Amino acid sequence: MQDWKFELWPWEVEGVSRAEYNSTLDSLKRFLKIADADQFQVFALEDVSALASLVGHDLCVIAMAKGGESQERSWIINAGMNDPLSGLQRIYTFRMFQNNREMSVIVKDGLSTLSKSAVVGLQSYQPEDMRVVLPADRDIAIGNVPNVDVESIYAMHVQGVKREKFLPAAEPYNVEIQRGFMHILRECVEDLVRALLADSPGSPGKGQL
Repeated sequence: MQDWKFELWPWEVEGVSRAEYNSTLDSLKRFLKIADADQFQVFALEDVSALASLVGHDLCVIAMAKGGESQERSWIINAGMNDPLSGLQRIYTFRMFQNNREMSVIVKDGLSTLSKSAVVGLQSYQPEDMRVVLPADRDIAIGNVPNVDVESIYAMHVQGVKREKFLPAAEPYNVEIQRGFMHILRECVEDLVRALLADSPGSPGKGQL
């Protein structure tokens, strides 16, 4: 049985250019500016989609440019076929530390995961404070109808033993959930952009052409 690599993004083979990396940073900065200005205008999933649909794609570009690449075998079951088809998918992982915090971006299965963790103790144990998951390759919603699975977009906040999880696609008209998701997303993206700019302004890093 023949194996192949899935081409999830058209620029994978060529890497990420300096211009594309800088454009992606600018896109994340625009998101922060708009989200801060419109934070009280988020009422439903379609508002979240309008503000955040590009963020998952932008995180993917950051991970490709600055992180490491690995591969993992995946399986696809097609109707009418007795045996599943296998292939190799690319996984991109980027981590950086700043002010006793670890920011990480992982792109896998068409999803971009951005998380923030505290680094504490002699063993540098890293309990996760916040995590946001977004689709890396599609709009979050069409109108107010989810365009992704419920678990393909969520935000989680951990404070002590308390764990809050916001699933915007599960309740498209729940204002509290939509705003809770956006609050965590804004905070995580803001910390990531601040860390990127402090580390190496304008540099695409490992994935540069």
